[in-house]
Amino acid sequence: ASEFGESCGLSHARWVCAELEQAKAGWRNLDKFEWLQAHGDLINDIRAALDWCFGTDQRKLCFEIAAASHILSTQLGLMDEQLKIVERAVALMETTADVDPLIETQLRSTLGLVLFHVRGVRADEQAIREFEKAAEIAETTGDHVEIVRAHSGRCAIITTQGKYAEAAEIALGLESKFGKLAHGASSRILAMNTHFLGQHEKTNHLCTIAVEASLGPIGRTLTSGAGYDQKTVALMLMAKTAWIQGFSQRAISLAEEAVAEDLNLDDAISICLAIYVSAFPVYFGLGEFQAARHHHTLLRELSTKHSIFRSQLWADAFELLFPESNATTRQFETAFVGDTNGARLETVIALAGERSGPYLVDWALAGNAGWCRPELLRIKGDLARHNDPAAARDLYSRAISGAIAQKSPLWQLRAANSNAEWLLDDEHSTSKRLIEDALKAFPETPPRIELQTAERLLAS
Repeated sequence: ASEFGESCGLSHARWVCAELEQAKAGWRNLDKFEWLQAHGDLINDIRAALDWCFGTDQRKLCFEIAAASHILSTQLGLMDEQLKIVERAVALMETTADVDPLIETQLRSTLGLVLFHVRGVRADEQAIREFEKAAEIAETTGDHVEIVRAHSGRCAIITTQGKYAEAAEIALGLESKFGKLAHGASSRILAMNTHFLGQHEKTNHLCTIAVEASLGPIGRTLTSGAGYDQKTVALMLMAKTAWIQGFSQRAISLAEEAVAEDLNLDDAISICLAIYVSAFPVYFGLGEFQAARHHHTLLRELSTKHSIFRSQLWADAFELLFPESNATTRQFETAFVGDTNGARLETVIALAGERSGPYLVDWALAGNAGWCRPELLRIKGDLARHNDPAAARDLYSRAISGAIAQKSPLWQLRAANSNAEWLLDDEHSTSKRLIEDALKAFPETPPRIELQTAERLLAS
């Protein structure tokens, strides 16, 4: 009976490996609904096969299944479960001789991915090490897909750390070295980082190409180191850029499309990404607080349910923004203890304004924040206006110039409003002209809050 059981366990584990290979092949060619319908039920067989493998000496099979199963676990949102499996497999692998380098590469990249999502900021350095090891091993075997995947995962982390130029440089290097194979990953990385650098025209160009590509054959890549959906990244960045550039209705429409697309696919990681990068900032920034609260609740629920700790940190910080939180400057500062001056810090300050306090504003300005630098300068001016009006005037001027340079009428109008609101000078007509110039820069009716402020100041 024992021999028969061993034989059955071995046959089942081999069958699971074969099924995972089919799932991997189908990922590039099937609609996600079709793909999940065909392969979603395999998760229970994966669990059973891994239980059996961990209890025997079938280490090779164990590593193969653990490495390949990430594609299904990620789509099902089973991040915490996947982390436990991969950590156990990697620990076993490190006491095993002659491990297949391809399998080790896949396992380390998968460990980097789940550490990034599940443990968040505190595991960044460990996750980077895993991606770097994966890339190093893949280089020795010449596996281009795994090389790109590992570098893509590393870029996802350094992007969150505000190292936008470095991430963009890595993406360009991948495109140059691997061409079409790396195009999906490199364009995704470039779109994200050109956005945060404030290069809005480049971002829109890259995102338009990505959306158009998604209208054709499925053609998904296996090179996303963080598990993000390509179309989601494009739509959410186009939404946020539209908001900054004064296309309010387009921003709302694109943000809704990004979230709806991922809700339809039940892709928790991408839903959370779409909410914290675009939907929440767009709605909150436009004063649509009920819609912002709805998306915040969804972000909280999904990040908790699927153990996506990195997304939970965004939800925690966004909670402070609502008036009912009565959050103090100290609470905003506490929310970023141990963090880096990257996208989360920049976004929250841009939405919180003066409440975030001078320490956080200076910290963000010390980084590479391009997309919101004019707004950060304006907020710094608001904080300085009482004690140093001359410094405030200079900051408002720099904010307006920066906003004009990056074609961001939203930031331009906010800075012009602050300049007229807080600085009493002999050149009142100049302050009004700055507001009028900002209003003319809008391609459509400006957002309600900024417009009402401008009209009041022009009438004074």
